[in-house]
Amino acid sequence: MMKRRSRLALVLAVALVVAACGSDDGTDTDAGGQPDQAGSTETTADTTAEEPTGNQTSAEAADDSGDDETEGTADSGDSDDTDGGQQAVAPTILGLEILSIDFDTGEVAIANNGDSEITLDGYWMCIFPQYGEIEGVGAVAPGETVSVVAPVSLSAAGGELGLYTSDSFSSSEAIQAYVEWGSDGHERASVAIEAGIWDGKALTVDGSTLTVGG
Repeated sequence: MMKRRSRLALVLAVALVVAACGSDDGTDTDAGGQPDQAGSTETTADTTAEEPTGNQTSAEAADDSGDDETEGTADSGDSDDTDGGQQAVAPTILGLEILSIDFDTGEVAIANNGDSEITLDGYWMCIFPQYGEIEGVGAVAPGETVSVVAPVSLSAAGGELGLYTSDSFSSSEAIQAYVEWGSDGHERASVAIEAGIWDGKALTVDGSTLTVGG
């Protein structure tokens, strides 16, 4: 009887040991699973952290693109300022020159010193405050001189004579030739000086003829 009890006790002890070992294995398995899950969680967190980095890169690229567009617009604006800038208009000097005035006949000798033919019909003569339009003269070839009867009254005592492309007598762009005699400072002298065709010095009449040049 004692031997049977001893064997039974031994079997129970072995069973308890086996049960205890099995319980430890299960616990290890569960514990091992939890770290695996924790590791999976950490991997997901790492992936999520990389996405903002990618988004930030896209935003930076967009900013760079915006900067390029801004610079392009600025360059275009500068170019527009350069092309749309206004330039000063120089007087239209055609090469006409008053060579002489005959006060007895009222004839004015006009030379074309330019390179192109000029039609004097429609031009104006001015001796302030008189004005008159030239008619019946026609074209004057380069290097040619014509005699024009002045449509205004001329006096050897003193005066001025301006030749204009139009009736804009105060315009330095319209005046083409000018002369004054007897005294300086006549009404249209400043216009001729501004146009660069007169030096402001009055000429002297010799008898009944004023010789300017030629």
